[in-house]
Amino acid sequence: IICTIAQRPDFNSKTFLIKRIFRIYPLFAFFCIISIILQKMGIFWLGGNDYSWFTFFRSLAILPQSEGSIYAVGWSLEHEIVFYLIAAITIPFGGIRLFACVIGVMAVISRYWQGWDYRLFSQMIYYFAGIIIYLCRDYLPFLKWQAKNIIAKALVKIGDVSFSLYLVHWVIFAVMNRLTNYFYSPSYLTEIWRLTSIGISIAVAFLFWHYFEKPIIRLGERIMKNTKVAKTSTKLESY
Repeated sequence: IICTIAQRPDFNSKTFLIKRIFRIYPLFAFFCIISIILQKMGIFWLGGNDYSWFTFFRSLAILPQSEGSIYAVGWSLEHEIVFYLIAAITIPFGGIRLFACVIGVMAVISRYWQGWDYRLFSQMIYYFAGIIIYLCRDYLPFLKWQAKNIIAKALVKIGDVSFSLYLVHWVIFAVMNRLTNYFYSPSYLTEIWRLTSIGISIAVAFLFWHYFEKPIIRLGERIMKNTKVAKTSTKLESY
């Protein structure tokens, strides 16, 4: 998705980063707040072992931290922020190929040094593989797949809410797991329970997408229009 955005002739680093901020930070901040409230009430522990306010504010900023985010799934967002910053810096100067080279070099470096956070560079090999696949897409016919039936369109819709789903599933799974302590569940119902948890996560993710993410995205659009950051199109891309 990021490579597709970068290929556009009107790609602008400032606009790109503002869009990423509105796409990621507000929703993640919401779950960080929920996490620390639940922990302080002694109900759920959704993060690491450190629930200090220092960790909380670092988590809100999605800064690398070895003790882990206040909302556990934030660990991957630390990688994404670095990925987006590299994209914003390199693409205006050398396009996707320079972007790929820098990510590739970082992937090699990560074999020997992982940066100021022990996880920070460890995922670069996967980003590099994704960029290479994108660059080779014209030679890989299966990447030209299009959504032409109900199932495919449904999967694309789930893709639209994937960020909400990623954040939502952690707390839904925690709640569903807690319920197993109160209700006897025969072993033969395990997979049904698992699928139910996934289904609930997807349903809640759609609600967050519709009532939280989309309004925040529209707010970002209005801000960019008012500040004239986006000179052409101010429609925010899906995550």
